[in-house]
Amino acid sequence: MRNSSSHRARRSRVGSAALPTSSRRGQPQDPPLKGLTTALLERLQNESHPEVLLEVTGALRNLVLADSTQANELGQKGVVVGLEKLLVTCRGLLEAQFAGRAPANTDEEDARNLVGPLLTNAFSLLNVLCVASRRAVAAVSQAPQSLAVLFEVVSAADKFQKPVVAAATALLEIVTEDNEAIHGKVAPEVRAAVTALVDHADVHVAVGAAGILYNLRSLAEDEAWIARVLSVVQRVLASEHEQLLAEVAKYMDAAAPLAADDVMMDVVNDANQKDQVPIEGQVDKTYDRLSATAGSVGTALELLANLTTHVVEPDAKDANEWMDEEEDVAEGDTEDITEDEDDEAVIAAMQDVAQVDRIDAASTNDAAITQYVEATRSPLQVLFAQTLPTLLAIAGKAPPRPAADAEITSNKTALLAQAQGLRVRALAVLNNLFFGVLALPASKRGTHPFPLLNLLPPPPQGASPRAVTQELYNTLVQLLTALTALTPEAAVASDAESNSDSLAEMLSMTLGAIWGLLKNFDSPVDMGAATWAAIPIDHVNGFIQVYYSPTATADVQVKVIGVLGVVGKRQPGHLDANRVIGAHLFSLLRTPRTLPAAVLVEVLNAVFDVYGDKSYDYDVYFRKSDALAVLKGALDGARAVAKGIDRRRQRALRDACDEAVLNLREFIKYKVAEYRS
Repeated sequence: MRNSSSHRARRSRVGSAALPTSSRRGQPQDPPLKGLTTALLERLQNESHPEVLLEVTGALRNLVLADSTQANELGQKGVVVGLEKLLVTCRGLLEAQFAGRAPANTDEEDARNLVGPLLTNAFSLLNVLCVASRRAVAAVSQAPQSLAVLFEVVSAADKFQKPVVAAATALLEIVTEDNEAIHGKVAPEVRAAVTALVDHADVHVAVGAAGILYNLRSLAEDEAWIARVLSVVQRVLASEHEQLLAEVAKYMDAAAPLAADDVMMDVVNDANQKDQVPIEGQVDKTYDRLSATAGSVGTALELLANLTTHVVEPDAKDANEWMDEEEDVAEGDTEDITEDEDDEAVIAAMQDVAQVDRIDAASTNDAAITQYVEATRSPLQVLFAQTLPTLLAIAGKAPPRPAADAEITSNKTALLAQAQGLRVRALAVLNNLFFGVLALPASKRGTHPFPLLNLLPPPPQGASPRAVTQELYNTLVQLLTALTALTPEAAVASDAESNSDSLAEMLSMTLGAIWGLLKNFDSPVDMGAATWAAIPIDHVNGFIQVYYSPTATADVQVKVIGVLGVVGKRQPGHLDANRVIGAHLFSLLRTPRTLPAAVLVEVLNAVFDVYGDKSYDYDVYFRKSDALAVLKGALDGARAVAKGIDRRRQRALRDACDEAVLNLREFIKYKVAEYRS
């Protein structure tokens, strides 16, 4: 299962000599002056003085950071061609330097002294262009000189200063992401160099190299890259996050340390006169450093989220490959399966597993489950499980807020939003993990009753594995409780609307993690699901309060219903919880037209799951209430909601709603017949 977050975190500011305009001291950002972009591009393409080129590349990068739409305009005007020319010049200077040739004159000596900062700025500019535009990625992929210099820097990283290597790895990461066209251009020696850089002391270099390894995973000869990436992710999360928050706290209450770095450029105005325009401005270097570190921690979390597919099941395929495999079987394509069954080695291996590792599927014996987990847990799963306490700590640690009398700047607000984003990314890893395990097809689950246990920290010596799941549930509920006590303004963002969005996203991700955790132990194998995570009635009431909270979006409401649907069908007993949950579900179905379509689908699915078997002891609530009448009355409203969804724009939602309506009609028939029997 791929990461649920929509974008990878990018470290586009790492190591840049020219700092972004966003690091100006809380001032409103003026739109770029008319003619500035053209003037900068002309200087890039025609200038020969390295000092000017250094400032021009920094200023162009600042323009893109301030306004990402500038990327396409710059691309159309040949910015990559200009950078290709600059990088060719840098390459020549490097070759002469590495060959030991003395500079021909003072100009060449000055140029050699600036080749490192020039490379850093050129790579950083290409990075922000690629982040802003896939066209830029394609252009860089087809720029042979740029790629040659990039590969040379990565391959000979020990010859360059850290900012150059950090900028190079950041660029190569973005260029190789989902870009198979360039994968074949990355030579084996470059891949070997990238692998070595994973152990680099600089966090930005190490994370960038780890990202490249992940992007090039299809070229790997074995699975050793996974352990290397996991190791650097663990190192970064353990060493950087706490220190980052401590430094952010100091920054929040301090005046922004500014350094004057004004560089003026002549720009022709509308009256055909020359104006002098500052292209750098006042720079907040502390903000830039902290923002870069937050970006690297965010990228590490994104990598961890993406790696869940590879650690959920040893030798796992991607989720879409599992789906394709199951579809082939469903369509009758059994040729490969038949061949495997005839393979004596496969049969022997299956017999070994059955005889040595199998656990009685009906067993709920703690010792037997613990022994089975230890016997089947892969080294990668052990390594991954070690990250869970750190993930929970990141998710649970609210970013520090400025003191009441502290000056609030746009940089402080942006940094707080980055810190808040790390919490969301940590929760995204948990969501990917829990739902990734649930997505395992039966053929991948084997005889394991609870595969998620392989990816959780082991219980203390002599303790029950249920203590681990209970503690995990309790931690997530504590986080949910803390979030529901917040006002949107406390969610940390730049305006009221995004504050509300930030809080809703945190609520959604936390509820998603709770839902996924509980579903992993909602198993017909062990009907004592409550022993894996006891849920008191006040928690049930708390979930319902979240549903009705002002900050609850439709996505939050869907996940509340998902959690209640799992808790509501617990067997045996738990009648009090079911009575509360049932009353909530049927109260919603009294007015189905008022529900968002996704919420309606989840409510109906919860009803089907909870009340689908008359042998369950809480079916008595269904019989004694007016639940059947409510369902009959909801049918027309549910049908109207389904018909109101534009199939061309929301096909998946329309299909899900149509299916839910069909199931509702059949469920009503089933319940009517059940009562008659």
